[in-house]
Amino acid sequence: MEVILYSTGCDRCKVLEQILLRNKVPFTIIEGEEEIEKIGLKFAPVLKVDNSYLEFGAAVTWANKYRG
Repeated sequence: MEVILYSTGCDRCKVLEQILLRNKVPFTIIEGEEEIEKIGLKFAPVLKVDNSYLEFGAAVTWANKYRG
């Protein structure tokens, strides 16, 4: 499974990153508005899990249910 956190470093981005770390989710972080815009997104944070993009609320729910 590939998990990527697209982040701008905003408060919500930091919260989601901490939740991922706390739940021991292996992930890669990609930072910067330019990187987010390249994939057609207009907001952050977004969590990409395999081929699905999850907005903040859904990403938090997913991360809290993660059982690696």
